[in-house]
Amino acid sequence: LPEIVQDGETGLLVKPGSSYELAEAIERLHNDPHLAERFGGEARKRVETQYTPEKHFDGLLEIYKKTMKS
Repeated sequence: LPEIVQDGETGLLVKPGSSYELAEAIERLHNDPHLAERFGGEARKRVETQYTPEKHFDGLLEIYKKTMKS
């Protein structure tokens, strides 16, 4: 979900299917609770600013407008 999670800012992204990378990411967050807390705070800010009901509505409205032009 790279369009939602910003690697190194709001979380950690790993290669799909890579259990080794996933285990490393989990271990990193487990060993660094401050990093995990920072990621959580940044993710919350991102959701509160980027995924508002108004932005969702505007996005849907654009889709409808494009569909109506076709």
